[in-house]
Amino acid sequence: MKLKQQSRAFGIGIVVFCLALWFLVIPTQTKGNEAAFFPRLITILILIPGILFIATRRGISEGSTNKTYNKEGIIRVIVTAFAFGAYLFMVKYIGFFTSSFIVIIALMAYYGVKSWKKFILIPSILLLFIYFIIERFLGFPLPNGWIF
Repeated sequence: MKLKQQSRAFGIGIVVFCLALWFLVIPTQTKGNEAAFFPRLITILILIPGILFIATRRGISEGSTNKTYNKEGIIRVIVTAFAFGAYLFMVKYIGFFTSSFIVIIALMAYYGVKSWKKFILIPSILLLFIYFIIERFLGFPLPNGWIF
């Protein structure tokens, strides 16, 4: 199968998935339009790339495939997956904000960030943004743990 056909098939798969979410999953899992707003917004944001994959004329260029796998890249994916697994475990015990701060710092160090300003500013600003949007604006409590 050509890459152009594969990208279109992938786009059709995304569109079908979004339609199933919109018509089958969201109405049965939410009560009312207010509760369905955010899932529908996310579904629309997922749908946009699917439509772009279908509408593309060229598809993915033939020269862009790289069949060789980089060992370092695979190790980074595995380490990142384990970090997120540990993160999910930590949220339950030490809370959302503390575990998020620890994991963001750890991943930044793993990926080679050297500036101490970035180590402090990026997680702090991100978590403050999440705090004000999720907890204050939307009124949705995030998991608390032993620390915070």
